[in-house]
Amino acid sequence: MNRAQNTSVITTCAHPMYYCEATHTEHSGGHGWVELYDAPIFSEDGQSYLVRLPVRDGEEGEFKHVNLYSVRMRRVMPITHGAFEVTDILGWDQNNNYIYYMATKEDEPGERHLYRVADALPMLRIPECLSCLEADNTTDACLYNKAHLSSDFAFFILECLGPDVPRTYLFSTWSNQGDHKVEESGKRRSSATSMVPRMIYTLDDYSELRERVEEMAMPQVKAFPVKLEGDDTYLYHVQLFLPPGLREDEITTYPMVVQTYAAPGAQAVTSKMRISALLQEGHHLRYD
Repeated sequence: MNRAQNTSVITTCAHPMYYCEATHTEHSGGHGWVELYDAPIFSEDGQSYLVRLPVRDGEEGEFKHVNLYSVRMRRVMPITHGAFEVTDILGWDQNNNYIYYMATKEDEPGERHLYRVADALPMLRIPECLSCLEADNTTDACLYNKAHLSSDFAFFILECLGPDVPRTYLFSTWSNQGDHKVEESGKRRSSATSMVPRMIYTLDDYSELRERVEEMAMPQVKAFPVKLEGDDTYLYHVQLFLPPGLREDEITTYPMVVQTYAAPGAQAVTSKMRISALLQEGHHLRYD
């Protein structure tokens, strides 16, 4: 990436002399900066790689998505598409032809979920949400997640970071984890009949933190999109941390602290649980 951050280049270098060749260049087109910060994930033969690149979704605009680049054919092929953002590519299971990544949901940019999608046709490229299953099967919402995959993609650790008290789980990637076959090459290929992940163990339920939080007067949290006057192009997401005892039908005035952050790629409104210094400072404000 250049100093102005409006051009980013992906370069491949060949062994043994390591002559380098630019395989992909991303320009901002004179509008803002380029957000091509991630290192590409290469295939085992080095002839293709995965990278997050912007993909246009009609009038909705551009969103970062998983793209497969062929070094030999010099062609980029989008693997995912839609009005949501892929925030991180976690790994490429080339034995089973799946790509694992973190992404938001449509109309829910503050959420983070773990997905997998097939990397090649004729397999259906319909993304499967792996962390949504955990959210559906628990009483506490699990909307902001962080995932860690094992090197063979057989297991993953899922950190549920919000909006409620965090907790951490160990999952098997396939329901029938023991149903595998070993090929002559030594690679393990899954032959499981069920692709639904299975929770194996709760690594940490943060019970002590949960007890402490239950004793605290936590703020009421509300999040919603708004439109700014004179701008009909975008919806801007706002998150309010309201006093615990606030009643909206009462006429009571409260001081307001506004926090904004506009660094490249930054996001202030999420479903992640947080007890920040700003919230603590709000308890000391006078209501005169």
